[in-house]
Amino acid sequence: MKSFLVAGTLASIAIVSIVSLQRTDAEDTKLAPNNRDFHGKIVTVYFDGQTLSQGACVTDVELKQIGGKMILVGTYADTHRPGDMAGSSVGIAWDRVAMYYVMTPEKFEAHLKAAQR
Repeated sequence: MKSFLVAGTLASIAIVSIVSLQRTDAEDTKLAPNNRDFHGKIVTVYFDGQTLSQGACVTDVELKQIGGKMILVGTYADTHRPGDMAGSSVGIAWDRVAMYYVMTPEKFEAHLKAAQR
């Protein structure tokens, strides 16, 4: 009787885990913006616990499915700051993004100029 209860409990945990994983994958895909939302824009992404000065600014952005995960791929934008990663390729796991901004290049440049004052 005891082994039957243990087997039933393990089966229940396995089913809940599988359903949760499938639901998470569907939610990631559903919540990810369409690539055309990024065309010609600069995207600034933030992760949990980061301040607004720690975002990654990315251009030429596309969302791609890599290894079963949604990955934001692109090129670091030029922030005119010493030591920035301008021109480097970057890949960011979409499920790690806490917040993002999408700007035209003109708005991005205006934002940079305002921040330098």
